[in-house]
Amino acid sequence: MADVHVIPVTSKSVTVSWSSLDCDQRNGPTVGYSCELTQQHSLETTHGVETTHGDGVIVELTNETQFQHSDLKPFTHYMFTVSFVNADFDGPKTVVNFTTDEGGLLHVVF
Repeated sequence: MADVHVIPVTSKSVTVSWSSLDCDQRNGPTVGYSCELTQQHSLETTHGVETTHGDGVIVELTNETQFQHSDLKPFTHYMFTVSFVNADFDGPKTVVNFTTDEGGLLHVVF
């Protein structure tokens, strides 16, 4: 997906938007977009290597080019994934990581 934008609304809500795929990139009729939102937790192993696991995966299939969610936790890391879906397959995934803070969005990483 191209032009993925994370727009903070509050420390507990977010809107993510993206551009629709051009017809020549779809390889078939549109079913929609698969969206996943995962709360991330960082863990440090005994060898000093940081690992991450996720909780509370929210999966939604939408025909829109935006996703809104309003049950986020302040000061929390999230991973948002979006991919195009047609009748035959899911397209490549685009991943955006962001962290909420008390007043909105603190940090976005593509």
